Amino acid sequence: IAIAGISVAFSSLLFPSIKGYLKMIIYFCSYFTFLNILKDKPKRIFYVLGLLAVTVSLEAFYAIYQNFTGIEELASWQDTSNANPEQLVNRVYGTLKPFNPNLLAGYLVAGFSSILGTACLCLTKKKFRLAVLSTVSTLAVLIAIVFTGSRGAYIAVSAMLALFLLFSWYVIWHDLKHIKWLKKLWVVVVVTGIVGILLFILTSPAIQHRIISIFAFRDDSSNSYRFNVYASGFKMFLDNWLIGIGPGNTTFRLMYGLYMITGFDALGTYCVPLEMAVESGIFGLLSFLWLLVMCYARSIKNIINNISMEIKIITIACIVAITGMMVHGFVDTVWYRPQ
Repeated sequence: IAIAGISVAFSSLLFPSIKGYLKMIIYFCSYFTFLNILKDKPKRIFYVLGLLAVTVSLEAFYAIYQNFTGIEELASWQDTSNANPEQLVNRVYGTLKPFNPNLLAGYLVAGFSSILGTACLCLTKKKFRLAVLSTVSTLAVLIAIVFTGSRGAYIAVSAMLALFLLFSWYVIWHDLKHIKWLKKLWVVVVVTGIVGILLFILTSPAIQHRIISIFAFRDDSSNSYRFNVYASGFKMFLDNWLIGIGPGNTTFRLMYGLYMITGFDALGTYCVPLEMAVESGIFGLLSFLWLLVMCYARSIKNIINNISMEIKIITIACIVAITGMMVHGFVDTVWYRPQ
């Protein structure tokens, strides 16, 4: 907060930066508010996770409905120059405005671990009906993310699932090693899941094309667009590396016009660490990265220590969510979308 305040004080766009700085303070105050409401109260956390799970599930089911009923593509959301009609994804966008598949994908990625955490908590509390419902909702969110066609979300979900499998393996083999059937269930679920995902990809030319296009680099128009924005953003950082341009979306838009490649307008840098560096300079970036390091260090400490299973599950849900949003945030503006 102090570093961002210095960026504001020395910004050439003072008033837009003050506006962005106030938003940042509001977000931090929101965090501390929730911290005080939920600290040492797992029951409250369970209800909050449950509420998030319900709202995200409704959005996911509606997105699946959109996929099967058909929707109008409101913008050029995928490169059609090198694709056959059967290789194009019918990209869903849900109810969030402005309608955009990447916006919906960011929302679903952020909420995914809430449903996963709810399912695990229900299982430990032996609320099997709720556990089944949460599992169904988890699958619905995964399917909805696939239907958004957001490649950044695909990468984020892969990272989230990998991390969840790693932590769940540790908990089951270390803390719950006496429950033999749980080990067998874990193996069956993992093997079935991997086989199911591979079969789904192999039988869907559209999903195959979408995944392959991630590695097309400049040959894909969407990738090329982002590379141009990254280049402009990096130039902004080099010119303002010490204290940044000042926080806020408006500040970025006004400054970006001096650096942008013609025809490649942007709301942000499409990369969270780069955005942090541009807004608050090198020290802002380092403090942000330190926050992440501390989050992971404390989470791993919680998971390894002999604390209650409930707290371990909540911790895993949180760190999985942070991982998903961070990975997605490397290639999109998900952290700068209030929706």
